[in-house]
Amino acid sequence: MGNSSGPFIVPVAVFVWLSIIAIAKNVGQVHARSIAADQRIAMVQRAMTPEQIAIVLQPTKEDEVELGARIDDPLRSLGNARRTAIVLVRGHTSVMSIIHASGYFKTYETELALSSLACCSPKFSASAKC
Repeated sequence: MGNSSGPFIVPVAVFVWLSIIAIAKNVGQVHARSIAADQRIAMVQRAMTPEQIAIVLQPTKEDEVELGARIDDPLRSLGNARRTAIVLVRGHTSVMSIIHASGYFKTYETELALSSLACCSPKFSASAKC
């Protein structure tokens, strides 16, 4: 294993990943605000009144659905939480199995225990001395 596979690589990678997501979300919000400001400036240049601009730029039902409407049904909310928990547990299990399969956490004691089990099994007992 190289120097980049220390014990802190996973938390650091998660922190960097979450930071990138937060920055991307903020950039997207700033971009949406600048587009709305450009639209308002264009409407003012066309001599629209503030009331007409408010009517045109007022959010519609489709916009609210796209932005993630608030869930009012508690059973649906619990279902979403349950689904999220299942995905997180499965993801954790698969990551831990990959780490285990790669042999990252193998120690001398683990190797000694595995070798003693293999030595004393009926399959290997004839060829090895326990």
